[in-house]
Amino acid sequence: MNRYIKTIFVAFCLLLLGNSLHAQSTPVQVSNVTQKLNGKDYYVYVLQPGQTVFSVSRAYGLHYSTAVLKTDIHSIAPGDTVWLPVNAQSRAAVSQACGSAGVTSNTNATYQEITIQQGQTLYSLARTYNTSVEKIEELNPSVKQNGLKAGQTIKVPNTGSTVATQNAPKKTPEQNKASSQQSGKTQPAATPQRLEVRERISKEKVYVSVLMPLYLDRMNEISTTKFDVEQRGKKTYKSFEFIQFYEGILLAVEKLQQQGYKVVLNVVDISAEDDATVTEAWNSHNCANSDLVIALLTRAPFAKAAQLAKDSKTFIVSPMSTRDEILSNPYVVKYMPSDKAVAKSMIDIMAKHHPNGHLYIIHSKARTEESMRNAFTSQLEARNDVQWTLFDWSAVGKLGTQLKTTNDNVVVNIFDQSKDKNRIQVNNLLNRLVSLNQPPILMTPANYVRDISDIDFNQLQKVNYHMVYTSYLDFNNPAHKEFIDSFKDHYRTDPTGVYAGVANDIMIYFVTALNQKGVAFWNNPESFTTPSTLLFPLKIVRSPLGGFENQSVSIYRMDDFHLIPIR
Repeated sequence: MNRYIKTIFVAFCLLLLGNSLHAQSTPVQVSNVTQKLNGKDYYVYVLQPGQTVFSVSRAYGLHYSTAVLKTDIHSIAPGDTVWLPVNAQSRAAVSQACGSAGVTSNTNATYQEITIQQGQTLYSLARTYNTSVEKIEELNPSVKQNGLKAGQTIKVPNTGSTVATQNAPKKTPEQNKASSQQSGKTQPAATPQRLEVRERISKEKVYVSVLMPLYLDRMNEISTTKFDVEQRGKKTYKSFEFIQFYEGILLAVEKLQQQGYKVVLNVVDISAEDDATVTEAWNSHNCANSDLVIALLTRAPFAKAAQLAKDSKTFIVSPMSTRDEILSNPYVVKYMPSDKAVAKSMIDIMAKHHPNGHLYIIHSKARTEESMRNAFTSQLEARNDVQWTLFDWSAVGKLGTQLKTTNDNVVVNIFDQSKDKNRIQVNNLLNRLVSLNQPPILMTPANYVRDISDIDFNQLQKVNYHMVYTSYLDFNNPAHKEFIDSFKDHYRTDPTGVYAGVANDIMIYFVTALNQKGVAFWNNPESFTTPSTLLFPLKIVRSPLGGFENQSVSIYRMDDFHLIPIR
């Protein structure tokens, strides 16, 4: 009985499906626009209201079962793309409808669908399809939440061009090393095109807009009692969260003025996340007429501010973002070193100080590690002066045995999930490393290990711990000590965290550059000599993605429980 009922139900569904597929109220305008997918040509059609897969496929001379790449035709809706194989039947139908069997490239479809290949990432897809990670995530909400998986079909914006074909064959590490040995060097990246740069507003002054959340509209909430301000205020009131960035800006302006530079500062309080608020603040404060914008904003408001900056050809600095995808905007400057720069600096140390050693990169399959993992593997595959192994943390039980098979080992730990998992994983890793007769050197691409509350500093000493520390204020450094003392004199408190020093350096570097080089700086930043008054190394270069990035990386090692700079 169940089988009989099921058969009747399926037949009824097919009858309804047939009726829906044959319904048509909007004529299909056949087009000869095509695109390649997985090496094959397809006609591309965007479904209009009142049209069905059946009506579109029939117009192209095809059966509906071969006309769509989606597996569930019930989900087709107006605006979706229907892909129709280019064959004898479809060419004949298109030729009859269009008067020509010719093929044109698709410039009208808003997106195309691709199948994810093993090893592809959102970052690599954005480069391949000449778009941004954010736009891919907008088209694929599930990808933003769950990440990419091989074999998955997703949408990518149709920009009319791609950097590389989707299914280009990938070289093995051996092939990469062989080609590197034959050529003697890796192929240089394409030189970015010259930027269209506006002239400075004034030759005597540099106009700088600072966009940041000061929460000025909530200042009246702050209690002025000694207990509230000193014991509770700085953690409770958001107005205190980024105040040291603003104070670092003011210190830098004072120093620049002492050197004879004239700076006009325009400070804009942006506390909301929505595009409308950012646009209104940008326009009402005339940020477009700035020589430089410094935007200490979170992801969404920064994206909008960066777009407004691009529209007005104004350069905008992101002080804290580590995301390379923001560099697709040619007017964006990323202060924090890229993952590629961090990976290269660590690999260079390995090659210089441990030429006969072995490098282990400890990772998991977490999406948060993807960019750093790709940065290490792509560079290691392209050079032959470092022996290396990519080690998955899921096989941690074999780590000790693996390390005993090689000598002079260096372990780079890029494992990065939640803070609690970091704490557990790092302590577990340290226990395993110090148990070896010859503990390897441990390196991390960020300074988070020393901040773990229950970390054993004796173990860190045993593994000769190295870390990337971008904005460490070192009391043993005379320039840093002078800055710390000046900050305390002005604001009666120590500079904590990274905000004050970063703000100071960004302001001094770019105001000095624009005064000495003018707008020519932007087309040749490498020609500018970095001011000696900076607290941290800074090397601004054009990224192959279009924007500008800092490629200078500071690495410290622990020595007698002190941090000693080695790069």
